[in-house]
Amino acid sequence: MVKPDVPNGPNAVNGASPNSEDPAISRAKQAIKACCGFQDAAKEMLKYSEALGNVEEVLDRHHAMEDATRSNETLIAKLESANQVQIDGYEKRYTMWNEEKCQLERRVRELETDQAARMGVSEKQKATHAQAVAELEKDLEKEKKMVAKLTKELEASNTKTQEANKKIGRYIEQLKDWESNCALLKELDLKVFGEKVKRLFSRCCKICNTHFLRDLPNEAFQDYARWENLPKALEVGICFPPTNSPAAKHMRMAAAMHILADRLCNNFFRPCYLPEYSDGGDPMKEILGQQNPQKERIMRSLLLSTYSPKMVDEAIKQAIQETTQEICQLLNLIGGGEESFRKEVKSLFHEAVNVWKEAQYSKKMVEASTTEDYTDWQWDKLETFTSGVDEIKQQPPLPRFEMLNLFPCIFVPEIEHTVDNGCVLWPAQNTVIAAEQEFTKCLVRKPKPRKPSFVGRRLSSQSDGTNGVKSDERHAFLDTKQRAAQTEGGQAPNGKSAG
Repeated sequence: MVKPDVPNGPNAVNGASPNSEDPAISRAKQAIKACCGFQDAAKEMLKYSEALGNVEEVLDRHHAMEDATRSNETLIAKLESANQVQIDGYEKRYTMWNEEKCQLERRVRELETDQAARMGVSEKQKATHAQAVAELEKDLEKEKKMVAKLTKELEASNTKTQEANKKIGRYIEQLKDWESNCALLKELDLKVFGEKVKRLFSRCCKICNTHFLRDLPNEAFQDYARWENLPKALEVGICFPPTNSPAAKHMRMAAAMHILADRLCNNFFRPCYLPEYSDGGDPMKEILGQQNPQKERIMRSLLLSTYSPKMVDEAIKQAIQETTQEICQLLNLIGGGEESFRKEVKSLFHEAVNVWKEAQYSKKMVEASTTEDYTDWQWDKLETFTSGVDEIKQQPPLPRFEMLNLFPCIFVPEIEHTVDNGCVLWPAQNTVIAAEQEFTKCLVRKPKPRKPSFVGRRLSSQSDGTNGVKSDERHAFLDTKQRAAQTEGGQAPNGKSAG
């Protein structure tokens, strides 16, 4: 670029300094500088073009926020509409007041002018004019008070508007937090997850088969009342014949599987694990009751990110310990009190927790159920409870239950996908009917308490109680008589009611 001739030295025109520069050159330099800045910005844009290429994924992630944002926008629109109506009303009233004020001022001026023009009027007319002016001044004061009141109402309305704007800002921040929390949830491979669930079910069957599909010692069958009350103690509808027949052993195995399935479903197959283990029912019900999958995901992700992994692990450890102890106490009634059984159940619960953690961090919530309301569900049934028992040819008795769940059904309600059908025991299966018939026969053969003989009654009626009979023999006889009377009268040996 050719520089223009610039005068310098002592002969410079108009006193221009030697270092002055042509405006055109300055503008050119500024243009070059701006072009360089534009080139730097373009490089930065190219540098982040790959990140911007993922804008569709970002939009998908923000799509979840749109529903909540729309509801907030509707609320904003309603508040703004109500605020605008109030402001329009205040402005209209202020305009009317201003017009009235101008009219009153104009009228005052007219009266003052008329009063100045009529200086010679009577004192009566002056008093009338003064009274009219006083009334107008009172009206003016009233209008001023009204304006002050309207001003306060307008300030209060502006304050409410500002508070609403602050709330909207907090809602926006909450939406951002929810979005970051939802990033914890991932897509779950349902096929792989289903295989892990099946392995868990197989392990549960193996544990129950090992510890309950076996013979019990004959001493365990001496107390018939214990086996009669066992369904109530274990909260199951099946009966337990006091024998070691195949049907009796299968019923004991079914009860164990049912109790394990119930504790797995209620204590471990949950949307999330909370440190407040005993008080975590209400959030679980609220999550399970959500009809909107987006709200369910937000609630679940918030709970999953609220507590530290250490607190969650402590809660899981406590739940496993308490549940294992409860199950061993229950199943000890049918032979499940061994230490090996305790260890296997504890290991089973640890595996269940590890499997179900994948479901907790799934974008689509995975549910488990053992409820009897799902009678129309395509439940599976174990052939173990059909094989090994002869076909029942007699009329089966009335069932005591609709179905007995042996393993929870697991499904994804959002996409209506079944991960595992679960497993149940039906009352019409041969094993159940055979157990019912065998239990009825055992009740018929149940030994009745011995009644005291005539000699015993005569001896007990004597005042001295000896009559040549040894003291230890007499006491044994009286104890037998007392137990027989208490059994017939429905009393326990300690004098309390057996019920």
